[in-house]
Amino acid sequence: MKYFNIQSLNSSITRIREGLITHEHRTGTAALGLVRNYFSIEHFAVTPEQIQEFTKKRPDLAIEKYIATKDQFIPHCFVEVKSLVNSNMAKIVDQLFSTLCVAIGDYGDLTGNYSVFMIGMKGTKIAFYLYHSFGPLLDDYGIFNYKGFMPLNYIIPEAEYLEYSRDFPLREANYQRYLRNITFETNPHILEQLGATKTEYIQHPHILDLLNKDHKDHIHNMFKYVAENNHNSIFPT
Repeated sequence: MKYFNIQSLNSSITRIREGLITHEHRTGTAALGLVRNYFSIEHFAVTPEQIQEFTKKRPDLAIEKYIATKDQFIPHCFVEVKSLVNSNMAKIVDQLFSTLCVAIGDYGDLTGNYSVFMIGMKGTKIAFYLYHSFGPLLDDYGIFNYKGFMPLNYIIPEAEYLEYSRDFPLREANYQRYLRNITFETNPHILEQLGATKTEYIQHPHILDLLNKDHKDHIHNMFKYVAENNHNSIFPT
């Protein structure tokens, strides 16, 4: 169900701005509600402040995907939240990087999964990312990223994608599949017109607002994308 059609969830988001309390836990309440709505208990496990095996650091929410055929949980998405006041999305991205870069890299060495989804929330502002622990390799191919982070609503140019994937079969078909799965706005000019914002180091407009009527369907579709797609499917490793 679309998050903004759930009265309790919509109210928990609204009170972040309209309530007298501006502490981080207000954002955390809304974030947990959003995660519960989009990541079903049948397919995902959600853990607050899960200690990362390789770094001992704790992101606010860790979402693991359950692989029934292997009876195994694998990292799928991490969520970091901040209060309405103080901090900014750039600091959230840097915190996610410092918390998880070593863990995802080491986990990738064990499993081959070097990518993960990331979500940052500051008050009612929200941003979705794909994080790749092989960021330096993306740099070598001229593929836009910041410390391995790529906005989910950023479209990788076809030439760059095909060059990076040149050793993989069906790379053209994989690219078309990648495009078909995207049901949210990606055009930077349209995103700017809609009021999406960016950070100093990530100049693609990608930060949306949960209460902005022009952003709501795009946010809903990005949550669906994260829940329904494999983070490793964009760049085969």
